[in-house]
Amino acid sequence: MAKLFLPSVRCPNCSYANDSTFYFCQMCGYGRRRAPTNNNSYTNVNLEMLENRLKQLALFDQATKYAKQKHSLQRELERFFASLPSSPTVMMATLRDICRFLVYKDKSGKHKFIRMDVFI
Repeated sequence: MAKLFLPSVRCPNCSYANDSTFYFCQMCGYGRRRAPTNNNSYTNVNLEMLENRLKQLALFDQATKYAKQKHSLQRELERFFASLPSSPTVMMATLRDICRFLVYKDKSGKHKFIRMDVFI
């Protein structure tokens, strides 16, 4: 019988609950096959190089000529969501909320949007 408070695995042959580390089923004796462990499957990861690249990308994102536009648009989106009755956050916004914002932004009605009923 499986020990209490330890993960258990059902035997594929008889469905008996064995410890997760079992080699043979305690009920029917089924021999569990173990996947061979291959210690050479790891890759070399240069964390210093990855961190440097992440810093470069962050600086590039801040230095683009559209950074101010992007931040302005994000603030406008947050203000728009705050004015909605449900007041969703940017992270919790639904597709319908985003479509409402796009329609709000297109005050002149120049742009054509995809059909919303396809997604909603």
